[in-house]
Amino acid sequence: MKTLGTANPVHDVGLVLAGGGARAAYQVGVLRAVAEITPAGVNPLPVITGVSAGSINAAFLASHATEFKSGVAQSQFFWRRLHTNDVYATDPATIAMSGLRWLFALTLGGLHRTSPKSLLDNSPLRQLLVQRVNFHAIQTAIGEGALQAFGVSASDYHTATAVTLYQAGSQIGPGKECGGSAITAPSNLNTY
Repeated sequence: MKTLGTANPVHDVGLVLAGGGARAAYQVGVLRAVAEITPAGVNPLPVITGVSAGSINAAFLASHATEFKSGVAQSQFFWRRLHTNDVYATDPATIAMSGLRWLFALTLGGLHRTSPKSLLDNSPLRQLLVQRVNFHAIQTAIGEGALQAFGVSASDYHTATAVTLYQAGSQIGPGKECGGSAITAPSNLNTY
């Protein structure tokens, strides 16, 4: 058992939020149920990780680890107001340019030195996350003991590998040192 900044002890547990696009929006319902039974000022999940779209919920929870209920509320607010143009540039000119880039890359058989990184321009999602998630609050929560670790994983389609970024305190589990670098913004989101 561990006390996380309050007199209420909680077990060391972690949460992995799966990806899958809209499934991440459905996760908020479960998180709301957890928030309802969680005492104020307690983070019941000292280790929070997310994969792909689940990383969005993980970021909200980690950045509000000192106020778990607020993190859940912010995540719910985010998903209720999300539209396609918040995720991808959907104007006809951008979509046409993306199509031309792919046609050019496929025609040259990958010989072009800068192949497209994604089918659609996802820079609107990066901008939205920078506006809505306080990434600096994650390190503050770790420093205050409200959060032990935070991690996000996603697929890098360009290299066909999984990429995991993590941020943690000085110890993860008994005697296991961890030297994660701070995740200060979604700088590793690829755009085309």
